[in-house]
Amino acid sequence: MKAAEKNDFEFESTYYKEFDSYLIESINSVEGSGDMFWQYYLNGEMGMIGANSQFVQDNDIIEWKYEEFEY
Repeated sequence: MKAAEKNDFEFESTYYKEFDSYLIESINSVEGSGDMFWQYYLNGEMGMIGANSQFVQDNDIIEWKYEEFEY
């Protein structure tokens, strides 16, 4: 939320209580669809926990990529 406010972009998310986590549904009106989803990376590594639970430090690089999810 802080990044969206600071960098002037919009996003939508859905909270899943059973996972205590949010799924990012869209960023700047680009919505997940089919096998395409928003995934975050921390310092080049795919996030393995919900972004809202990920601890970050100064100088960490956080990227959001719109990519195909492989089952």
